[in-house]
Amino acid sequence: MFPAYAGQVTVNKTAAADTLSYKAFKLFNATKNADGSISDITWANDDVKAAVEGIIKAKDATYAGTTAQAAADWIAARVTGTDATTIVASDSIANEIARAVDDLTTSVAVPAGEPTELASGYWLIVANADATDGATDLTGTSPIFAVVGDDALTITPKTSTPTVDKTVKSDATDEFGKVSDSQIGQVVEYKLVGTVASNIATYDTYSYTFTDTLSAGLELTGTNDVKVAIDGEDVTSNADISWTGNVLTVSLKNLLNAKTGITAASAVTVTYKAKLTAAAVIGGAGNGNTVTLTYSNNPNTDSTGTSTPSTVRNYTYKLHLVKSDKATNEKLAGAKFTIQATGADDAASTNLYVQADGTLGNTAYEFTTDANGVIDIAGLDAGTYTVKETQAPATGSDDTSYKPLADFTFTITPGYGTATDAQALASLKLAVGNNANVIAGLDTSDDNTLNADADSAIVLGDGQVNVTVANEKTIKMPLTGQQGIALAVGAGLVIVIASVVSLNKRRRDEK
Repeated sequence: MFPAYAGQVTVNKTAAADTLSYKAFKLFNATKNADGSISDITWANDDVKAAVEGIIKAKDATYAGTTAQAAADWIAARVTGTDATTIVASDSIANEIARAVDDLTTSVAVPAGEPTELASGYWLIVANADATDGATDLTGTSPIFAVVGDDALTITPKTSTPTVDKTVKSDATDEFGKVSDSQIGQVVEYKLVGTVASNIATYDTYSYTFTDTLSAGLELTGTNDVKVAIDGEDVTSNADISWTGNVLTVSLKNLLNAKTGITAASAVTVTYKAKLTAAAVIGGAGNGNTVTLTYSNNPNTDSTGTSTPSTVRNYTYKLHLVKSDKATNEKLAGAKFTIQATGADDAASTNLYVQADGTLGNTAYEFTTDANGVIDIAGLDAGTYTVKETQAPATGSDDTSYKPLADFTFTITPGYGTATDAQALASLKLAVGNNANVIAGLDTSDDNTLNADADSAIVLGDGQVNVTVANEKTIKMPLTGQQGIALAVGAGLVIVIASVVSLNKRRRDEK
């Protein structure tokens, strides 16, 4: 016979926030015996009788029973080996009976977590479709059959809630996690992993859709780069993939048809690539991307529910470089620099040059300080960069010039994770090296020194690092003393030469 449990009925909540309600259908009036079996079996009503007998006769053309007892015997002989944790399969007689009865209007509402009085007999309990449709993190149970008698009966729903987890690949470690940093123009790889309900075997059709919203600073490289797998097997051809308005949708209309052997332990994986664009947020809260999973959540209806969203973030940074006169702190326009990612955090970017738009390229680009002596470059990745001054600023005088600046480096080192937000930009560090005329920070003082203002190296909220680069001026001093001596020496030489020439002429004349 079916599993028999006695008592007043309470359906446990599946989670603290569970607001589901259930419907209880009485199949048979019956007396619950001490051994858990039932006797004195009669039909609960004519609608139930018609529905159950319709299923039996569709399955067994030889069935000739006319009583509730006969129907109960037929069912008990074909649904065996069940217990309190059994999840009936989609092709089970018990599941077919549940679907047939679920269409009836005669039922008793059973709110989750609340004791409900049910008359003695044999009952079917299913999730209320109105409670599951559109629910978040809630799923309907597989059919529950129970004997109700005089004792309290607690029922645990036979299901679990699907989840989705989104991760992003770090270019520094090649590992997937919740946060990464990138250069403008860099391609970033994302991964989505979704689970299924533990009672998926009860479903005939199981819809399954990822809805992934990318931030404005990210652009999908193409739908051809989107790959879908179930338990490691590629099922991309069975998925509907679309990209509209920065939203990636990956849908499997019936997951059970996408691959054979789907089980409660199955996982669905989606991978795709997106490029960080000039519209990316610099520093701040990063470039967040969020996915939700929509899935079938009631085996007896076509209702769907959604998962808790899963978010990752990608960060990029900004260089603010100021060029000044070391002695006067005057800001210098017209200095030219190239910037090379000599210590990039990924091998593919190493030794490439920063371009005007923050991207990396093979050819060196010359940045020029503006009228305020400033170069601003947004969209830098974490790592070390080497700066070469290719042209010192002009002084406007033939008697002065600025000494060429030796190459120097700057390193951006972010730190992520706080107690309240594991993906937040928690810290940002800047280090400079190889040049005494370069400091990490800004120098706003006019004291003929190169000293950074306190706490001026970084602007954490803006993801900005500040570097001040100073040039030393060379001056051509007048050398009047040396010039006078030279004139005197020159005049003396002229006199000597003239005397020699005159003496030689006199000697020739005497001869």
